[in-house]
Amino acid sequence: MSESEEQHKKRLIKRYKSGQASEEELRSLFTLLSLDELDCLMEEDMDEEIRLQRKGNGDTGGKRKMLRLQIAAAASILLVLSLGFYFFFDRNIEHYGQDKKAVQHTGRKILPGGNKATLTLANGREISLDDALEGDLAYDNGIKIRKSREGQIVCEVQEVKEGQQGLPKTANVYNTISTPRGGQWQVILPDGSKVWLNAASSLTYPTVFDENERRIEMTGEAYFEIAKRYKTTGANTQGNQARVPFIVKAGGQLVEVLGTHFNINAYPEEKVIKTTLLEGTVAVKAAGNRGRVVLRPGEEASFENNEINVAEVNTSQAVAWKNGDFIFEDQDLQTTMRQIARWYNVEVVYERLPDNIMIGGYVSRSNDVSVVLQAIELTGKVKFRIEGRKITVTR
Repeated sequence: MSESEEQHKKRLIKRYKSGQASEEELRSLFTLLSLDELDCLMEEDMDEEIRLQRKGNGDTGGKRKMLRLQIAAAASILLVLSLGFYFFFDRNIEHYGQDKKAVQHTGRKILPGGNKATLTLANGREISLDDALEGDLAYDNGIKIRKSREGQIVCEVQEVKEGQQGLPKTANVYNTISTPRGGQWQVILPDGSKVWLNAASSLTYPTVFDENERRIEMTGEAYFEIAKRYKTTGANTQGNQARVPFIVKAGGQLVEVLGTHFNINAYPEEKVIKTTLLEGTVAVKAAGNRGRVVLRPGEEASFENNEINVAEVNTSQAVAWKNGDFIFEDQDLQTTMRQIARWYNVEVVYERLPDNIMIGGYVSRSNDVSVVLQAIELTGKVKFRIEGRKITVTR
């Protein structure tokens, strides 16, 4: 190992101990160091600090105890990384690494959710959608279900034409695709727009889009990639061909889109409806209100009590679910546990309501629930007990 590399590691350790290490520096530290190298360098650091304490006739017992805790904390983080997750730690918690017992668990392993959904047609017929082989699976009343070559299960909503079996093109009727707790689904609309539904969510859409407006309604959480569509007649004020707006109704708010990528979180159990823009432009407004707020990429609108507030955010957190992850960025424990409950279809109870515990980190949604809970336990802030499909939060 070169001298410069060793000094770089020592500098990272020093910044970690002082609580000044950034997320990037933490990643660099735990990627560079194997467990043996970490022990060696941390022991050297401990010996140096004890030597300085003795030189000043200080109390070395407390310093040695704290340094050992720091070594245990770093080892715990390396353990976490080896299991495929990463969490930020509160460096003021003194019992890091002292209790590495697995989450108390009785009963079968609770696996993550998967591709599950129900399609309810306008005539009331329900079609259960689940994992399937590659290729076309079914066609019913404007819905073609297939599995792509890449392994994605896609539900394509296709316009019903005059004379085709099913509902007439002129009928103003709606179908609904809904996912249960522990389910997710992807929908490709007839205009080419793509929608990803998270767990416990629904999408209601017309069998045929209006020529002047594309309007749908959703609950829960969904990520949208909206295709541009132009009106066959007419132009805008600049003389260009006018686009057909895409409008999403979620709770008490409306989101108007012309062609963009965005995420809407509108679960009824959450106090705030959040619209996060990744690309393009959207306008957010309260239903029945003329005033609206226009978002730019990287901004998020929070809708609460008929008011809209806008802030710059880390968009990767909003769409982590679509990419197969949980990302908790200074997020309160109860919100975190509601996300876990929806994806794993579990009940969460509290022995007593927690204090204002904030969680930060990320973990793959493909892990079973005990792995996710173990990552949170390693923060030293909370413990869990799993009985069947019930998770009890303890302190």
